[in-house]
Amino acid sequence: MIEPRWHAASLAAVFLSLALGILLGSTALGGDGLARRQELAVRRIEADVAHLRQEEADNAALRQFAGEALPWIIGNRLRGRAVTLVVLGTPSAARDVISDLQLAQASVYLVAIPAGLAPAAADGWGQLAAAWSLRAVDHGAILERAADLLAASLPTGAVPELLLGTGAAIAEGTPRPPVAVVVLSGPDAPPDAPRRLVTDLAGLPTAVAAASGAARSSLIPPFASLGRATVDDVDQPAGRAALILALAGHPGRYGTGPGASHLLPPW
Repeated sequence: MIEPRWHAASLAAVFLSLALGILLGSTALGGDGLARRQELAVRRIEADVAHLRQEEADNAALRQFAGEALPWIIGNRLRGRAVTLVVLGTPSAARDVISDLQLAQASVYLVAIPAGLAPAAADGWGQLAAAWSLRAVDHGAILERAADLLAASLPTGAVPELLLGTGAAIAEGTPRPPVAVVVLSGPDAPPDAPRRLVTDLAGLPTAVAAASGAARSSLIPPFASLGRATVDDVDQPAGRAALILALAGHPGRYGTGPGASHLLPPW
């Protein structure tokens, strides 16, 4: 589907071409010759504009179809399944994915990591260092231990209170193992999410990576290298459907980015 901004660019190019044509024609032709050239140019532009408008109407219909077809594709696909959704970013970034998981009849335990496991509490670094008997407040060492602790807890239970109490993570809902783990990189994900965190999450056997835009370059490769299912266009209807189908037992590399093989699982 062609985005509206490309239509605007196309129209601008058409009118620019008309202006240049009239300018050049006026220096080479005079009288009736110039008028005929201008009339032909106007007709071509009118035809181009009509074509672009029809394309936009077709694309709007396709977008509407994709949105209306999504519930028919994913409805009840995950009935009775438990999913832990780990969001690299704030909880609001997971709104559409949570809605899709619920439509698929999955129970959802949301874990948000707003700042790459960096504690939000004023004395959070000190609390974590003391909990692990570290002699100094070493941010790198603390983040690595926090990543290991989080990844170890997700397959079987809730996020440890140590991470919740310091604001390193936010949890909503009730975990219900055994679970599938979806790691979602939202639009407000921190650009420097710790590599240890992504690597640990990718190591979970039931993990699926879901991203979009610039986030996919940092999140997708570690999961793909371990043979995990990946979706790199989860902000689009096709990607949202692919994520549910991957969780329903159709793993693969889905989307439009490098390495993706299909938009949806082959029939």
